[in-house]
Amino acid sequence: MTLQATWLEHPMPGDKKEGVSIIDVNPFGANGEKDRRLLISNDGEPILILQLYIRADEDGWLISSAFSDFLLNESQVAIICGDHFYVFDMATYSFRSHPLGKVRISRSFLPKLTR
Repeated sequence: MTLQATWLEHPMPGDKKEGVSIIDVNPFGANGEKDRRLLISNDGEPILILQLYIRADEDGWLISSAFSDFLLNESQVAIICGDHFYVFDMATYSFRSHPLGKVRISRSFLPKLTR
């Protein structure tokens, strides 16, 4: 099994991604707004789309950033989006969310992941 991931642009009619399961990655509840989508493929065949959310602050402003990135291995997808770091487990289709706040993350502390 060789997993790949790519950011999705707007869907096109007849696209082979139609019918692929979409999982919401939203730890914010009602304060979350849809943001980026990440397509996960196995040996080139789409298997899953992760719909990422960003949060709205107490004044309603969306908290996002110009930077987002992901790394993956055969069992996990690590994603930085908005002001959170997510780890998505491919076996259970569950995720953990960690607020970045003013913390700096070095890739040397992340598990060995490949693009």
